[in-house]
Amino acid sequence: MGTAAHARFDWYQGSLDAFPFDIAAACMTMPGAHELERGDGFNRYPHALRAKDAKGNILATILHGGTNGSPNVLASGPSSPDLARALASAFGRTGALAGDAPKALRITRADSCVDLRQSYQDIISDLRRLVRSCGMSGQSITNDDPDKGCTYYVGSTKAAVRIRVYEKGKELLAKGEPLGDYSLDTVRFEIQLRPNGPMREQMAHMTAAELWGATNVSRWIAMKHLDANPTAFVMQRMTLSPYERRLEVLNQQYGKTFDEMLRREGSWDAVGDLIAELRGSAGDVVHDGVVRRPGRDVQ
Repeated sequence: MGTAAHARFDWYQGSLDAFPFDIAAACMTMPGAHELERGDGFNRYPHALRAKDAKGNILATILHGGTNGSPNVLASGPSSPDLARALASAFGRTGALAGDAPKALRITRADSCVDLRQSYQDIISDLRRLVRSCGMSGQSITNDDPDKGCTYYVGSTKAAVRIRVYEKGKELLAKGEPLGDYSLDTVRFEIQLRPNGPMREQMAHMTAAELWGATNVSRWIAMKHLDANPTAFVMQRMTLSPYERRLEVLNQQYGKTFDEMLRREGSWDAVGDLIAELRGSAGDVVHDGVVRRPGRDVQ
């Protein structure tokens, strides 16, 4: 890790038109794979196959069955790059399991991360200026205890592209986990992509570094910290439900108020209680300092 670093996958997930046990066979070629375990699935998939190492850590999960159609395979953390290589090797044009034609992997989510040893405040100061110049807005999550680190987000939780920058070393320390190869001043950049349509198949052929071509902000990060200039590409915006669109508007208009509520109340649970209390008194009428409710007055 230094002023520039290499990007790597930190989450890799997609659907594949193949038999679940063929996908599992590919996953068992991942470094450290030791056993295949059957179990219950999730996300409306009733079944799951999990490739584990000798210590019982999950390297990859294959979800299958039910009404979802094709199996879905995913890995997170350090095993993500291994899954990407295993799937490309098994189901690519020359893969042993490709058959008469390569099986099209459709990426539903891919995260790329970069670790740097730099001043978080200096990075965020530059990033904020860039975000504003692009007509965007970011969200900063701070902690009363500076030793627990801070996080800066660009993009909503439902956006097709979301960038997160946080103090990785301090996060590990706050969790009581060993730093390992990290340092206390390690800052992590992450980009999360959730493509739609044809981009799902195109993304299956992209490297972790190429994912940083998704937005102007991510390309700036790549050029400044990856010593790379990834090709720009256009992400199709995810279709949001009316409820999700209202949440986005709510966050855009009152995000700063929510942040102030968190500072004043001390926790998101307390903020939730406050909102419930406010909603419970939504029908009240205040007149001359008196809260008037149907049937009773409260001074």
